[in-house]
Amino acid sequence: MIFPSPEALAREPVGLKLIDDDRWQIYFAKLSLGVLDGHLGRIIKPQ
Repeated sequence: MIFPSPEALAREPVGLKLIDDDRWQIYFAKLSLGVLDGHLGRIIKPQ
């Protein structure tokens, strides 16, 4: 899978789906981009 740079999605709508208290699934259209981990302060790429 190819991961775009943050600049590639600048000003594009992305979706966030709450997984639990500190984690959100990040989507662009129907494509899952990874998980935003608020506790770690980073994005975890999908496997």
